[in-house]
Parts: sequence; C-alpha cells; structure tokens
Amino acid sequence: DKTIELDDTEFEEVTVSSSVNPLEFDSLGRPYATGTCTPLAASTSITVSYSGNNKTITVQAQTGMVSY
Repeated sequence: DKTIELDDTEFEEVTVSSSVNPLEFDSLGRPYATGTCTPLAASTSITVSYSGNNKTITVQAQTGMVSY
C-alpha cells in the first residue's frame, strides 16, 4: 500500500478534493470507494489546488485509467 500524507509541511499549501474520499485501488488497478467493496460505477474527478492553480484528474471506473 502507498499512502501520501498531505499534512506534511512539504504539502501544507496543497488541497485535494473529490466526491470519493478516500479513493482506493485494488491489486488490478480498479478504483473503489472505501467501504463499498465494489468498484466505482462511474468515473470520478479529483481536484488538486496549489497557489491558486487547479488541476483536475479524472479516474475511470473499472480500469483506473487516469487522465488530466
């Protein structure tokens, strides 16, 4: 498992928002919403913000393919 803690001082000005929180992946790369035990039914977006700049990352359901 790989977890990045954004409360570290190195990332203190970075904010992350998503409708699925936390987002997890199984060993095949399929995205899951924690606690549901089923893969996501639809793609989800994650917004990362830093110094007034925003970047939206989309994670596809079933495949876990990431685009931005």
